[in-house]
Amino acid sequence: MPKSPCPPRRHFLLQSSIFIGTASLLNPIFPFASGKEKTYTVGEVMDLFIAQVPDAPFPNTVDTLKSGSKDQIVTGIVATMFATITVIKKSN
Repeated sequence: MPKSPCPPRRHFLLQSSIFIGTASLLNPIFPFASGKEKTYTVGEVMDLFIAQVPDAPFPNTVDTLKSGSKDQIVTGIVATMFATITVIKKSN
């Protein structure tokens, strides 16, 4: 893959968007192929994102779980720059 002119965070967001978009398109196919739908915990999803960042995890990052438990089962993913009250209400 050629070197991206994007800064590291922008590159991470771009790669994450591609990953999420591809996963959302392919997700309906996999449960039928395997006969069982795979569930993910919050911690597993966080680990998948962190694995896409070179030299991560960073020691003093603000990108952490702010509420809830890493053991909670994920039922959907919402990506936003700012978690406003409106975004949080619409995500439920």
